[in-house]
Amino acid sequence: MRRITLVLPVILFILAAVAVVSITAQDIAQPQQAAPRLAIAHLAPFAPDPGTAVTVTLDSTPVLADFEFGESTGYIEVPTGTHLIEIFVPGSATPVISGNATFNEDEFYTAVAIGGANGWAPELLLLQDDNSPPTAGSAKIRIGHLAPLAADLADTLADVRLQDGTIILDDVPYGAVAPYLELPAGPYDLKVTTPDGAVTLIDLMPVDLSDGDIVSAVAAGDGVNQPLGAFVLPMNFAGSFLPLAASLQVAHLAPFAMDPDTSVTVALDGLPVLTDFQFADSTGYLPVQAGVDHLVEIIPTGSMTPAITATVNLTQATSYAAIAVGGANGWPLELLLLENDETPPTAGSAKVRIGHLAPFAALPADTLADVRLQDDTIILDDVPYGAIAGYLELPAGSYDLKITTADGSVTLIDPIPVTLNDGDNLSVFAVGDGANQPAAALALPLCQPGFLLPEFYTYYLPLIYSNN
Repeated sequence: MRRITLVLPVILFILAAVAVVSITAQDIAQPQQAAPRLAIAHLAPFAPDPGTAVTVTLDSTPVLADFEFGESTGYIEVPTGTHLIEIFVPGSATPVISGNATFNEDEFYTAVAIGGANGWAPELLLLQDDNSPPTAGSAKIRIGHLAPLAADLADTLADVRLQDGTIILDDVPYGAVAPYLELPAGPYDLKVTTPDGAVTLIDLMPVDLSDGDIVSAVAAGDGVNQPLGAFVLPMNFAGSFLPLAASLQVAHLAPFAMDPDTSVTVALDGLPVLTDFQFADSTGYLPVQAGVDHLVEIIPTGSMTPAITATVNLTQATSYAAIAVGGANGWPLELLLLENDETPPTAGSAKVRIGHLAPFAALPADTLADVRLQDDTIILDDVPYGAIAGYLELPAGSYDLKITTADGSVTLIDPIPVTLNDGDNLSVFAVGDGANQPAAALALPLCQPGFLLPEFYTYYLPLIYSNN
């Protein structure tokens, strides 16, 4: 009996160990499935703020309350199977959006409320997410057009482009979501345009895609109830609208000193963006966040005190020219902000904006000047300092212009003939004060740095002739 008593515990221990091994092996062979996960975004521009608040229910159970346009969630667990999703506006027992969605184990989804403007019905768009990592050194981005900006589908077509016009996605209609793209990690400066690229609808500040990023980015808004914008949903995080950009071209046309003493630093919100920027220097377009006040300071090199201070607030998808002017013959230094018109001219024509930014006399009446052809045909008559004419459409071709005194008796600036090509769009400004800086004409094309036009002769005001 003593031997039996000793053997039984050993046998029971061995059997228990085998049972444990058996259970562990079964767990490894059949791992527990993860619940489906769902992100929710409200991008239905059916009303102006604050009238977009809704309640979202799952199988009649509220899961989100006071959920407004532009809000979203990270992933939340949902039950497997088919479930009823309904969206209610406050005070109504009838859902504005109602539909069934099926969720599978181990899958990720994004549900987006869209529509509700320009005749497009509110609806729920259910997307299946692919969260597998991109290739090393790349990011994965899914781009969609969820902005009901027109009533007809053909009128909603839009392109996603780089700033230089390179097309990323072409002719995308409202409601379309492209498959994931893999793009090399790095900075991207994107915009959404009309299909021909002529009009920018949404202009984004440059963004950085990091190695391994997985994001969805969609156009949203209708342009009336809600402004057009781009909404980004990073994987498993609440999304947000990306900062929008305006395009700013900067030119230094203030003849306050002789070269090289016109050098300045241009600072935006306290940060230098241009240094050693001298008279007649200019830039192409610089992206500046739209819709917020920016402090612009122009500081002479070697000084701590700004010579020009101004506040600007720019509209997204709009381009501007910010020009430093004055500083001679009693005219104050100031910042002139002009809105550029980038709509193309009529076929066979060029578009030219002409301005008088040459402070060559102290009295306004003494600054009057004409823009003429060489045969004295007047293009613009009696233009005072500081005046900017509206855009002119001129037939493409060669033009031999001059700037004269108001009576035409004395030529002040005589550039060599210039050729205007079909589709050209540029500004031409009279510049210089005749003492610190010679009178001249500066051409400023859209998107590109400007340049002084060569002249046959230079007249240094007050009208002292010199042969170059």
